[in-house]
Amino acid sequence: LLKTGGMLFIFEVVLSFFSLIIIGLDKETQMIWAVLLTILFLVTVIIFIWLMSASAAYKDFNTRRNNELRIKNGEEVPAYKRMQGYRWFNGYLMGLISVLPLLIIVIIGGFLPLNEAGGNAMTVTANLIYGIFFLPLHLIMDSPSSWYMLYAVVLVPIISGLGYQWKGYKMQMQYLKLTHQID
Repeated sequence: LLKTGGMLFIFEVVLSFFSLIIIGLDKETQMIWAVLLTILFLVTVIIFIWLMSASAAYKDFNTRRNNELRIKNGEEVPAYKRMQGYRWFNGYLMGLISVLPLLIIVIIGGFLPLNEAGGNAMTVTANLIYGIFFLPLHLIMDSPSSWYMLYAVVLVPIISGLGYQWKGYKMQMQYLKLTHQID
C-alpha cells in the first residue's frame, strides 16, 4: 500500500518537472505547447495511476486467495499476511497517500498570505512537487491560488480506487469461473 502510493508520488513529481519547462516559455509559445503537453501529461498520469492500482489489486487478490488456500489446508498464516490481501478501499488509500503531501502543503499554505515568504514558499513548493496538476490552472488563470489544486486530492484517489476495484472485480469473476468449472 505504502510502496505503491510512494511510487505514484514519485511519478507525479517527475512529470511535474517537465511542466516547469512549459511555465518558463513566453505566453504565445506557451499556450500552444502548454495545452498539448497538459493534455498529454494528465492522460499519462491518469493511465499510470490506473495501471499501478490495477497491478496492486492483482497482487493483493492473489495474496488473499493464497492465504485462503493455506488456511483451508490447515496451514498457519500470520496475521500480518492476512492483512496484505485485497480490500476494496486499498486503491483509494494508495491514491490518498500519493497526494497527502499536496494536501498538507495546500492547507498550510492556504492560511498564509501570498505576499509573505511562507505563502509564496508553499505555492512554489506545491508547483514543484505537483506541477502536473497546477499547469492546467496556470493556463486558465494568471496566478492561481494553491487552494485550486485540491482537485488533485479528489481526482487521484478516485482514479486509483476505481482502477483497483475494476481489477479486483475482474479477478473475482475469473476466480468464480474457475471454481465453478472445477466443482
